[in-house]
Formats: sequence, C-alpha cells, structure tokens
Amino acid sequence: MGQHFSLPFLANTPDPATMERRPDGLDIVIVGAGLGGLAASIECARSGHNVTVLETASELAEVGAGLQVTPNSSKLLQRWGVYQKIQHQACEPKSLVVHRYSGEVLAQEEDFDKHMNEKYGSPFTDMHRVDLQQGLVAKAKELGVTLRLGQRVEALDLDSTRPRIKTSTGAEYTCDLVVGADGLWSKCREVLLGRKDQPLPTGDLAYRIVLRLDQVKDPELRAMIANPQVHFWIGPGAHVVAYSLKGGNMYNIVLLVPDDLPGSVARQSGSVEEMRKLFEGWDPTLTRFLECVDSVDKWKLMHREEMESWISERGNLVMMGDACHPMLPYLAQGANSALEDGAVLGRVLEGVRPGSSLTGALKVYERLRKARGEAIVRETFKQRESFHMPDGPEQQARDELFLSKLGREIDCAFPSRWTCPKVQPWLYGYDAWKEVDSVLREESGVSSPHNIHYPDQPTFDRQASRPVAHVAMKVSTLLLAIAGPLAVSARSNLLGGLMSSQEVISQDLKVPGSNPLYFCEDPANNLLTIDDVDLAPNPPEAGKKLSIEAKGTLEKDIEEGAKVRLQVKYGLITLIKQEASLCDYVKEVDLECPLKKGDLKLTKDVDLPREIPPVRSLLLSQAYRIC
Repeated sequence: MGQHFSLPFLANTPDPATMERRPDGLDIVIVGAGLGGLAASIECARSGHNVTVLETASELAEVGAGLQVTPNSSKLLQRWGVYQKIQHQACEPKSLVVHRYSGEVLAQEEDFDKHMNEKYGSPFTDMHRVDLQQGLVAKAKELGVTLRLGQRVEALDLDSTRPRIKTSTGAEYTCDLVVGADGLWSKCREVLLGRKDQPLPTGDLAYRIVLRLDQVKDPELRAMIANPQVHFWIGPGAHVVAYSLKGGNMYNIVLLVPDDLPGSVARQSGSVEEMRKLFEGWDPTLTRFLECVDSVDKWKLMHREEMESWISERGNLVMMGDACHPMLPYLAQGANSALEDGAVLGRVLEGVRPGSSLTGALKVYERLRKARGEAIVRETFKQRESFHMPDGPEQQARDELFLSKLGREIDCAFPSRWTCPKVQPWLYGYDAWKEVDSVLREESGVSSPHNIHYPDQPTFDRQASRPVAHVAMKVSTLLLAIAGPLAVSARSNLLGGLMSSQEVISQDLKVPGSNPLYFCEDPANNLLTIDDVDLAPNPPEAGKKLSIEAKGTLEKDIEEGAKVRLQVKYGLITLIKQEASLCDYVKEVDLECPLKKGDLKLTKDVDLPREIPPVRSLLLSQAYRIC
C-alpha cells in the first residue's frame, strides 16, 4: 500500500507580516499545497509577487506513492533547480514494456531514458511523490513563499474590492488574486460555479502499492526493481503499471480495476486476498509481486465535467490542476499537467503589477491551458479503452498492431499513447515557458489571443497490420451539443475518419432540422450533404427512446465491400459498439447496398439508460472500403 511519510520540516513559515513584502508585487493566495499549487507559488514568486499558500492539512504527511514525471514537466523542475536536488531519489527507466496480461510482450522500447532526453531535452523519471513535494516546498521557501498549514478555507468573498478568505481557524486573508489549487474536492470550484459540484465516478478504482526492496526476497523480482523499467500489463477491464523508485530501492505498483466501492466512499482499506484474486491467471511475474503485499488501499477514480471558464467574472479567482481538469492516471499526466498550469500562470503574471487588471493575463493563461488540459483528459479515457479491451476481435486486432511494430519504428497511430508518435510529442514536447514567451513576443499585450494547436485524435487502424488496402471515405462530421440538465455532448463522424480534438461551435454551422446539432467543421467538401436531422425527443431524455432521422444527398456511389465501425457513447455508457459490413448495417437504418448517388435517409432508435452521468462523450463512426 502507499506509505505515510511525514514532512517534519514543513511547519508553518513565518507570518507574512514579519517578512519583507514586495511593494510592486501582487498579493496572491493559493488554496492548496499540492504539487500544482506549489508549482504556481514558485513561478508567481519568481515573477515578483507576494505569495501565500493555504493548506488544510496541519502537516504535509501525504500517503506515499510513486508518480511519473514526464519531460513536459521535468524541464520545469530543472529550470527551477528542483530536479537537481532530488534526482538521486529518482529513477530514469531504461525501457518501457507493454505485456499482455498473460505475460507476452506486446511492445518494448529499449534505451527509453536516452530517447526521452534526446527527443525532448529533459528526462522521463519515476519518483516518490513526497520527494517531489519536499523539493518544491524547499524551493518555494527559498523564494519567500509563505506556507500556512491547518487553514481550511471556509468562506471566499469575491465581491469585495479585494477577495477575502476566511479559514477554519478564524484567520482572514485579503489579496489581489486567489488561485484555486485545492484538488478534486475543490471549495474554490464551488464558489466559482455558485453551486455544489461533486466529483463523478469513472467506474474504475486503483489499488496503490509501494514495496520496499527488503519486502521482496525473490532474486528475479529484486533484479527488476534494481534495473529501472516501466512495465504495463493490459487485460480485460483492467491494467497494471509498475516502476522503480528511490534509486532502485522501492517499487511502485498501481492496479486499475472496476470500481466496487459504495458511491459515497472515495477511499478505504482493501482486502489483499480479494486483490490477488482479481489477477489470478495473469503473468506470474506480476502475481509474485502481489504475493509480497501485506496491506492495500482502494481509491475510487473520479473525474469532473469540463468547466465553461476557469476565471471568475471579476478576474480575481482562477482555477488550476485537479480542481478544474482532474485526470485519470492512465497517462500519468495529472501531476505533470498541474505543474504546467502553475508554470504558465506564474509566467503570464510576470508583467502585472498592483492596480492593473488581471483579466487579460488570466485569459492568456486560460487560453494556453484549458484546451490542452481538457484534451489530455479525453486522451486518458481513450488510453483506458485501448488497455482494457475484453478478449475478442478488437483485442486481437490491437495485439496484431502491437506485435507488427515490436522491435521496429512506430510510424502510425498506436494503442499505447505512451509511445504513439501522434500523441507522445504533443504531450512531452510541450514547453510551458516557451508557450507564454511566444505570446508575449507576438502580441503587444498579454490579453491578445493565441493560436492553440491540437493533436489529431489518435486511434489504431484495425487493418494497419494486414496487407489490405483500404480507402477512408469521409462523408460528414457533426457536433451534437445538447443543453439542459443532462449536459451531454456528442460527436459523430459518419463514414469518415476520426476528428481532431479541437471543438469550435459556430452558429454558421448549425445543422438544419429539429435538433441541437452543429457541424464540427465546414461540410462543403463532404461526400454526404446533410439536409435535415430530426431528434425525438429533442433534446434526448434519460430513460426514453431516442429516435434519429437524417436526410441528405450522397455525392458518390458506395459499393459492396464497404465496412463500418460504429461506437456510440452516451455519457460514459456504451450504447452501440460494432463492426460489420456497411451493407448489412444500413439495413438497420432502412437502406440497402449499393448506395447510389442521390437522396439518402437514415433512421435509428436507441433506448437511453435511466441514469446518465453529466459528462461530455464521443459518438464515433468510422467506415472504410476493402479494395
């Protein structure tokens, strides 16, 4: 299980009244002393501001567990001088290995540590969370940041001339800016939204395990710990990630499995026997590690609906980290993204001084961070789907693609986003400082807009590993933005490839008919012209049948041999998931092949579940023709 580490040196720093105050700096209060909040405190202090961090805990004694610091944030730690001081406690993995749950190696990248440094100029490193927290706190204190422990925020008034904060001890703070870095259960988020806002379950939980080297007697397992690598085991409905910590003297294992905790329970002690039973029949190397475990905790994995804005109307509260974009651990980007947030926020505030408007700088921060953070969240859900496939045709196609690239250069969309050339450069190549600096160079003021580049949504092509030519026939791309209490959106790509992650809704792209549909992009060049789409009921209602009728004009013939892959999700619930001959599929929507150029009509009824989480979701359809 995760071990408890007390950080005794992290007592309250001196009262700000007794410290030298920077008269030309903003007064910034950061709520939360997690990794993101500490990163923000460092960068804000470096920008010349007076920073106070309020933390609920009376001492920073976090549950000890490992985390993976990827190049996009390790470069920040290096620039702050933090990484150099904790590097001896970290491990740079020499390889990254993906195993099928039975143990077969599906993918392996050797010299992973060297490749990361060569590609991105900074390391991929595995370390203990407490080591990183210690390093960040030490740097913050060096820069004059005030850390106040045992200060749970009870009230936050944003309507005053300057924000006012009252804590559980009765202490009051006033400032120019409040930074909401208070995590998944954020009080600041609720103040910004003006309502209660509970995290949503994802359907998964995590068993978190940390093994000391002296707990492991098996020579083979001890050798694995001493030789840093990242290992994944992927299987039906679950996967495992394991890696070395503390210079090869500790081993971190995270088991991701279906959630069986009661709805109101976020964390509780688990049964070691129950945990081991879940992995019966998996790779003996993994199960031997699990035999070394004597106690374990279960953590419910939660997420949040995307926020419309991270900034208060008056520009005196801004959100960051898990408080606005919590991430599943499937890409290890939660901590890394929070560090990015902190770096960008502090840097955009560098030129802002007391009496100036904060709104322009905060909008640059939001523009730089919101789209990226939310795109990473969506990628984590996709990684979950790729790693948790049940045994069957889709899993077999996935494994064929894995094995087709084993020992070879990966030059296509890949099931493991950790090494996928369409995702890894976008994740790891990000430079928070350069993103801000490019805005400040290009624009005369910090409030100017910035063009954000999004990665293509990666998926693996189930035909890519076979000697079969295929032609993707793009027909139409729609975005369904459904308002109302369900707050659901969906995207469909009918007979086409996957869309990019950029979502821009324009009234000019409204789809005709009784619907809340919008085209995601200009449909002028699509093979299918959408003339009318009707939904009943409109908008869709939980527990009722949704009837969809679409009319359009097909610009070209579609002949026998076309295939369709259709996936429909409503919230997190999969309603339809199938691959079939397109000519068989169209019979279900009142059509027959071949489809001739001309008028086309599609109909479909779907029974919606009674309870649907209020989240955004994807409706994807991909078709291709076998030539």
